[in-house]
Amino acid sequence: MKGLHTWYPKTWAISLIVLAAGCSPSPPESAPQSAKIEQTSDKESAENMRSVCKSYSQLAAEIMRGRQGGVAMSASMDAAGQGDGAQAEITRKMVIAAYEKPRMSTESNQQRMITDFENDTYLSCVRAAGS
Repeated sequence: MKGLHTWYPKTWAISLIVLAAGCSPSPPESAPQSAKIEQTSDKESAENMRSVCKSYSQLAAEIMRGRQGGVAMSASMDAAGQGDGAQAEITRKMVIAAYEKPRMSTESNQQRMITDFENDTYLSCVRAAGS
């Protein structure tokens, strides 16, 4: 498997948790006021949502990269469950969706599956956001 990283469950789980933490659509209530996104216009709001969707799609790509690299679903679910409530639930749903897809045998097909899953996630997100 040239090009695709060798994914070890612990390393992959740590990267998944870090990515998931960065994907939250809004900062936690305990975040400083300066960290909260102010929505001053529809254009800014749409840009913010596209940014969130991009983060979710990048997370989806990492989940599928792990799937294609042979990471056990149980390890992915364990990693997904370590975020906050809503974020963990979204991540678990992404893991389930990724593992419903077949594991491809060639590198080019694996990369295609990763890219398609990333794009499908982004498309679903922007549609849901109305962007």
